[in-house]
Amino acid sequence: MAKIALLTYLIEGIRLALPSYTVKQVLRMVEVIPLPFASATIMGLINYYGEIIPVINVRRVLGFKDRDIALEDCIIVARTERRTIGLWVDAIAGIEEYEESSIVTHNKYLQPDELERPSIKGCIRLEDGLLVVQDLESLISEQEEVLLKDALAELTSGERL
Repeated sequence: MAKIALLTYLIEGIRLALPSYTVKQVLRMVEVIPLPFASATIMGLINYYGEIIPVINVRRVLGFKDRDIALEDCIIVARTERRTIGLWVDAIAGIEEYEESSIVTHNKYLQPDELERPSIKGCIRLEDGLLVVQDLESLISEQEEVLLKDALAELTSGERL
């Protein structure tokens, strides 16, 4: 059976995961420059080795209550098919391998309102709870992508970051 390595992380004690092959690096929290006119899910931008990347507020994507940024928080830098993005998370739990077939996508473990969230690819049932696997590609909508391209073009002409 095929296995997949997942980087697991925490938000409000909930375990989430991304395929490790999408992850470029995990950073300690850095200053995030707010992006005017961005959606509520985009916190702002960071300079990642000369590449300006958006940082996603995964709390808002999942419908959790906002909180202030803490120094011990992390940013996961990951690559989608369209761009590199950052994900603001509470902590990194580690990297584990799972059977790909253990990722279930039907409503066996999720509530009906959670199934409507496109950022959830599926769940893995563990002995001590669930591991929610996120769909990295859906964290930035096509509309947000257009806004980001416009904002980045404006920023690079004025070079603020």
